[in-house]
Amino acid sequence: MNAENLSLDFMKNQLFGDFIAQDGLTDIAVNRPGELHTKIRGKWRRHEAPITLRQCYAFARALASWQEDNIDDTSPILSATLESGERIQAIIPPACERNTVSITLRKPSFGQKTHQSWIDAGFYNRVTGQERTEGKDVELTRYYQSEDMPRFMEKAVEYGKTIFIVGETGSGKTTYMKTLLHSIPRHLRLTTIEDNPEIRFYHHTNYVHLFYPADAGDNTIVTPGRLIRANYRMNPDRILLAEIRGQEAWDALKIVGFRA
Repeated sequence: MNAENLSLDFMKNQLFGDFIAQDGLTDIAVNRPGELHTKIRGKWRRHEAPITLRQCYAFARALASWQEDNIDDTSPILSATLESGERIQAIIPPACERNTVSITLRKPSFGQKTHQSWIDAGFYNRVTGQERTEGKDVELTRYYQSEDMPRFMEKAVEYGKTIFIVGETGSGKTTYMKTLLHSIPRHLRLTTIEDNPEIRFYHHTNYVHLFYPADAGDNTIVTPGRLIRANYRMNPDRILLAEIRGQEAWDALKIVGFRA
C-alpha cells in the first residue's frame, strides 16, 4: 500500500471507523455534515457523528486522485472502489444540496454462502414470483376494485409500488407527488432527482436531493440519466424523479427492473 492509499485509508477510518467494523453492516451513507446512516441486516439507522464538510470534500478529492479521476463543480459525480473493496459513490454540489456532500459506502461481502442458504432465504421464490407479496397485492386489489382510490394510492406508496404520475403542464403533478410523500415509511432512505429544488422532506431523515441543470442536454456532464445511474450505488429505498422527458426514461425503466 503506497502513501496515497495510506492517506485514503486513514480518511476512511476517520469518517467511518467506528461503524464500518459492525457485524452485519452492508452500507454507510453520509448525506450531510454531523450525521451518518448505517444499514445493518436490511435496516437503516441514523447516528450523530463528528463529520465535517471539509472532511467529506477531502475524502472525495483523495478518492478521485487515487482513481486518477476528478471531482469538482464541473464534474461532481464519482464512482470508485477502495483497495480494501468498499464501493463508493460520492456526489458534491451542484449535483446535490449546497453545503452537503453525499458519500455512500457499500461494504463488500467476502463470506461464502451455501446454495442451501439461498434456498432457505426464499431466493427462488422471488425468481418464480412466489415471494410473500400476495397479502399486499390482495389488499391493493381490494381497494382498487372497491374504488377506494385515496386508500389505494396511500398503500401503493407505502408498499413501494412503482408509480408514474402523468398530466399536462400545470396540472399539479409535482404538488400531488409531494402530498404522497407522507405515506412513505419514515425509516426508509430516499433520493430525489430534480432540476429545481421543489421536493422537501419534513418527517424523513435519510435522504439526498440530487440536481441537474434545467437545460441539460444529452452531452451535459450532469444529466437526469446519470443521476439515476448513480443510485445503483446509493442504495435508496425510494427514488423520486420529478420529471421524465428524455433519454432518462430508459434509465428509469432499468432501475425499476433492478429494484423489482
